Amino acid sequence: IPKDGQEIIRMLSENMTAIRTSKGLSQQELALRLNVVRQPISTCDQGLSSPDPDTLIPLSDNLQT
Repeated sequence: IPKDGQEIIRMLSENMTAIRTSKGLSQQELALRLNVVRQPISTCDQGLSSPDPDTLIPLSDNLQT
C-alpha cells in the first residue's frame, strides 16, 4: 500500500474505532449487526485493513455516519 493509502487506512481505523466505542458497541456486536465474523472488525480497528466495500454502507448505517 502506498504511504498515502496507509495514512488513509490509519485515519479510517481510528475514526471507525472511536465511533464504534462511543456508541458502546464491541467488535463482536458490530460484527453481528453487519453479519460478518469479528476478525474483519478487529483488523480494521488495528489499521491492518480497510472495510470490505460491500460492508461500507451497512457499516455507515450502523455507526450512524
